[in-house]
Amino acid sequence: MTRHSRLLFAGAVFVVLATTAPAYADEHHTINELSQIILSTDESDAAKAKAYNLRGQAHAADDRLLAALADFTEAIRLNNNYADAYINRSRIYSALKDYGRSYLDLRRARLLLGAY
Repeated sequence: MTRHSRLLFAGAVFVVLATTAPAYADEHHTINELSQIILSTDESDAAKAKAYNLRGQAHAADDRLLAALADFTEAIRLNNNYADAYINRSRIYSALKDYGRSYLDLRRARLLLGAY
């Protein structure tokens, strides 16, 4: 991929991301409930990754970007094939004006989703 096509791809993805509503709006969990799932020893890594991702979305909705970034990063650590977490972390990096990392996360999500 050339530099020009990378920039076009990143720009197109930013437009799509900016116009889509966060998935958290469809969930009925509070930050406290998600924190309980995260702290539970009975939950699988996959369940904890989803809880981190959802809690990150809640933090992002409240403009707590660093808390959101930490949660998305932990979701990815627990499940490095979690495309939604990469997309959400990319949004945070973009909001923090770290476009290089944002692009890398979008690229990883694209590969995971099979969008070549």
